[in-house]
Amino acid sequence: LPSESPPMRYPLQTAFLLSMSLATTLSQAEETTAIKRTETSNGTSVAVTVSNAHLSHTTQLMPNASSGTSHRQQVQSVLQRLDDTLTAMGAQRSDLVKLNVYVAKDGLRKTFTTALRAWSPEEGEPAITFVTTQLPDVDCAIALDAVFVTKTGEPTSAPTHHHTEALGGA
Repeated sequence: LPSESPPMRYPLQTAFLLSMSLATTLSQAEETTAIKRTETSNGTSVAVTVSNAHLSHTTQLMPNASSGTSHRQQVQSVLQRLDDTLTAMGAQRSDLVKLNVYVAKDGLRKTFTTALRAWSPEEGEPAITFVTTQLPDVDCAIALDAVFVTKTGEPTSAPTHHHTEALGGA
């Protein structure tokens, strides 16, 4: 009998993580994970390369937002959700390698970038792609999905799926 998935009680508040191995085998000499950030002169990462690691990709994380929630509060809320997701997967902020940030208005890019610089570790920021689009929840002005290094699991040749209930949020 096929196993049944638990019902999604809170579809916008559920994070699915897809862990993918970068290689099917690792040699003993290459066990160290390496993250290399290629940065512009202003410190923004334009590319991040990762070797010898598993990567996880979140679904779209949205802030706790209701009518009247400020953009700044929404940015802080979505970064808190990301932080909680990283922690749940045994990752740190420095393990973040890529962000896809969805904004309802172009002007939110600066708000998000400023908050991300304060939130990011000294090791550098992830590569970021901004997409201006209408979001599924009309009260939300920002959302994101992320790719990060996870330190759990053995190398596999196929993706594995992890499910965690939505975490935290401001």
